[in-house]
Order: sequence, then C-alpha cells, then structure tokens
Amino acid sequence: MSSNVYRFFNRRDMANDWAYKNPILGPGEIGFELDTNKFKIGDGCLHWNDLPYQNVIGPTGPQGVTGPTGPIGATGA
Repeated sequence: MSSNVYRFFNRRDMANDWAYKNPILGPGEIGFELDTNKFKIGDGCLHWNDLPYQNVIGPTGPQGVTGPTGPIGATGA
C-alpha cells in the first residue's frame, strides 16, 4: 500500500492587492487574504471584487421592537 501525500496551495495575497489586481478565480479556486484571514471562492466568471466573502460571521445587532399581537383565532371543538 503506497502512502501518497497531497499538498494543496490556495492563491493568497494582501487585501489591497486582491482588490487592485481584481482577478477572476477559477471555479472552486480559493483566494485567501493574508492580512484579514478572509477568503473567496471563484466561479470562473466573476472578478474578485464582485465575489462575496465566504464563512463570514459578524456581530449580532440589537433586536428590534416586537410587533403588535394579531387577533385570536377561533377555538376548536
């Protein structure tokens, strides 16, 4: 049984450089921002600046005011 070792390399650069170069990432290709630790996944069509960041979780904002209570429905048998 052979033991194969595979190493994957993702494209990586600083956020400003990504924005300036604005490349198109290939389908499934990952681009990583070294200074922000954010990444995007290419689709083969959209430029870097048009791709959404992946797995971004931000702070939760304050909860809004609860709306009015609706009317009470009919009671069953």
